Amino acid sequence: MSYHDIVKELIKKRAKAETGVYNTRMKEIATERATKEKFRRQNKEAEIGEEMFEDGTYEPLGERISTSKARDGLRHLAQVLVSLIHKGGNQKEAVSVANQMKNLIKKHVLVLPSKGGKSLMLNKLSSQKQYMVIDLDDYMRTLCKRDMLERLSEARRTNSTLMEAIAYTECANVVLEHVKGQIKANKSLQVLFLTSCWAWAQQRKRDAVVMACPSKEFFEEILTAEEKRIKDNYGTDAEVLTAREGLRVSRQDFLESLPTDAEIAIYSSYDELEKMVRERLAIVKTL
Repeated sequence: MSYHDIVKELIKKRAKAETGVYNTRMKEIATERATKEKFRRQNKEAEIGEEMFEDGTYEPLGERISTSKARDGLRHLAQVLVSLIHKGGNQKEAVSVANQMKNLIKKHVLVLPSKGGKSLMLNKLSSQKQYMVIDLDDYMRTLCKRDMLERLSEARRTNSTLMEAIAYTECANVVLEHVKGQIKANKSLQVLFLTSCWAWAQQRKRDAVVMACPSKEFFEEILTAEEKRIKDNYGTDAEVLTAREGLRVSRQDFLESLPTDAEIAIYSSYDELEKMVRERLAIVKTL
């Protein structure tokens, strides 16, 4: 084989290799785009679902007008409240305006980490009639199909933040569809969503979203209580260690998922969390 033939052969091999790399990269880009598009589409569906949630199906125009009035009312009350604060106005008047704002907000979202008190809040607020309290994570386990839950579990197992957000939103939309009819039947009913997923909560652009997390000291108490629970059920030391580490990782992942400038409500006990929620939503505690 001549020198020129060798050079030609090398050029062909290099071109073939570069083409293979190029094709592989193009496939990766296409996959990334498809994933992002799916996430964007689900976000859009969530927004549309929310609009349907508020606008209604049977009287869209009338509901749209009432929703618009609510937004205008919120805007006006916010301006009044800011004015009162800046001018050092009457405290009772400021509290009254703040309570009116709370009444106009129909849906609230409380974001809590694992073992953060979601089940407790659901139990504590079950007797009041002002709010329908929905624990999304709990509802998903009974309403969503097995393959949907498996996708969510797999995303969490592999620590894939984007895929977890997509899978969680998919499951959450099933829950929203389920409770939509109940809320339409009672226009005065307000809703409190309890969730562990900030990625889903941030999609609720028209809702009041609050992030809360136990203090470091209280979290250690939670770990100790979980350790005791496992041992009381004859769990092994390995099971205790796995549970503790799982909760630590879950809490760290939760905090890392929040925006760096996020305002997080820190509580030192479950009673403090309950008090915070009741005060924010103006729910009176009854015996």
